[in-house]
Amino acid sequence: MSIDIYDFIPLSKERLLMYLGDVTGHGVPAGIVSSISSALFYGYASSTDLKQILLDVHNVLRTKTMPTMFLTLCLMDWDVVNKKFRYASAGHEQIIHYKASDKSASLKPAGGVALGIMLPDISATISVQDVDLEVGDSLIIYSDGIPEAWKNKEEYYGMERFQDTVARVGALSTAEEIKAAILQDVDNFREGYEQMDDITIMVVKRV
Repeated sequence: MSIDIYDFIPLSKERLLMYLGDVTGHGVPAGIVSSISSALFYGYASSTDLKQILLDVHNVLRTKTMPTMFLTLCLMDWDVVNKKFRYASAGHEQIIHYKASDKSASLKPAGGVALGIMLPDISATISVQDVDLEVGDSLIIYSDGIPEAWKNKEEYYGMERFQDTVARVGALSTAEEIKAAILQDVDNFREGYEQMDDITIMVVKRV
């Protein structure tokens, strides 16, 4: 079990900072890490250096929280005016990129390690990636509750089905419609089976 965290931090009319993460564990300790992390991202949000933000959050979590607690996270920067999207991953699930040109759904590069783990320097593991978003393209950012949604004790949703679903619904008109279609497909797949982990999803669509 784990706790998902996410937020949208508008920094100006031109720039939006976003993050989606997954805190290991549950209960009070995970809740504390979630609260600390959210406050830190707000505090560091004015920086334009995504990598440095992740390194700063890591250093605080490593020194101020229990060694068994850590956070995987995708930190994103959306330049609304210039339609530029950047992200840096700290061991989080890979972003799915829907390309309108060929109606495909591919995985963007992963990277990084979880924030707060007992490593003093994780800088070599983290890199900032630029994503070329064309008109009609979408990006799907999510927690592992989607690919790890179970139908029974032997069958789970998985990344192959997830990508197939994104390819099928990615042409919908709005991010909200795409999100709803994905969640509906996951719910249909589960057929009422207990959901063991949080499900969180963000959809960014260029129109």
